[in-house]
Amino acid sequence: MDNAVAPRSDVGHSAVVQFLCSRRIQDSEGEVFEAGRLAVRWFEQQVGPERHQLLTEETSLAWKALRAATRPAIVESMQGRRISGMRIGPAAHDLVSAAGCC
Repeated sequence: MDNAVAPRSDVGHSAVVQFLCSRRIQDSEGEVFEAGRLAVRWFEQQVGPERHQLLTEETSLAWKALRAATRPAIVESMQGRRISGMRIGPAAHDLVSAAGCC
């Protein structure tokens, strides 16, 4: 939650979903591509076992959709180590490929 996104008081919620879109930013090296993020959080003790199972299934569907729309990306840290688990969509891949980044 932040100033731009807040829960409606008339709609109950059990989990927090965070989706940050990837973007191009300027740093000391010039223009770079910053990865996005998908995160889901809830507390099992607060939602109970049935709601926990439902949220687990819904989260699995969200990750399945993300995997279907993207492909694994080869990303290196500033130290040159490969970072695992990163994914990239077609438009982002075209963007960084055209810029000679990969």
